[in-house]
Amino acid sequence: MKKAKENREILREFFSVLKSSDAFLRFAFLTGVSKFYRVSIFSELNNLRDITFSKPFATLLGYTQDELENYFREHIQSLSFELGLKKAYLLTKIRAWYNGYSWNGKDRMYNPYSILSLFAEQRFSNYWFASGTPSFLIKLIKKTQRDITTFENKKISEFIFDSYNLESLNVFALLFQTGYLTVAEIDKKARVPQYILNYPNFEVKEAFTTYLFDSFTNNELEEIQPAAENLRTYLQEENFDGFMNIIRALFAKIPYPLHIEQEAYYHSLFYMILVLMGVEIDLEVLTDKGRIDIGIVGSNLFD
Repeated sequence: MKKAKENREILREFFSVLKSSDAFLRFAFLTGVSKFYRVSIFSELNNLRDITFSKPFATLLGYTQDELENYFREHIQSLSFELGLKKAYLLTKIRAWYNGYSWNGKDRMYNPYSILSLFAEQRFSNYWFASGTPSFLIKLIKKTQRDITTFENKKISEFIFDSYNLESLNVFALLFQTGYLTVAEIDKKARVPQYILNYPNFEVKEAFTTYLFDSFTNNELEEIQPAAENLRTYLQEENFDGFMNIIRALFAKIPYPLHIEQEAYYHSLFYMILVLMGVEIDLEVLTDKGRIDIGIVGSNLFD
């Protein structure tokens, strides 16, 4: 925290120079993964226009579906041949892996870094996520003891997007700014617009969940995915003994101090296991018999 405050003061002095040079600036564009608009860091530069949710700029960053198919036509054809997949199915898979970023809940954008890496390497992988481990975010999530299931379809007020206090960081504001959550929908019927946040795509959700599970249980990263695949196989084969043996093995690696008597903790663990298995789930399902915390509804297309 001390270092963060020192850096904030350095940036404040830097931006103050920009404001004093306003007469000589024709155009300036500032971007980054952490927004501190309307807070102390910009007290010396308060004439900025925030275009994060501006309609004219909704498709400024990233590739649209049309741009992907028009400008990468040859690359798509090459990848289709390399993987032995028909074009229609390949496009569906690319969309599920790397599309989904949105700032208006309507237009969906592809992650440029992931798309370029996909065509360069000729295989599907977690390219963007592998470029940096979100250790700070994971520590913050653990510290606040957040139920991981709340990261899906989370409805928040637009005021959250301007909540960047170093002394009291908002988890959802940071997850949105760093690209782990995006605007899935905007509820404009409310008196104040409500933003519904969700994971943008499979790449982010699967990779982020893997790191969270590693942090929550102390299982080794290289062991988590193989265990998830075995769980999936045992469930398909209705081998419930094998399924439960792996569950016990995963839980056995949870250090004693982490065995906390909170439903949200274990709720989060089962949710993460199901996500890593690649199955589609429903949360908080209401029935005539009561409420189901998590229900399995099917598998996704990543067989």
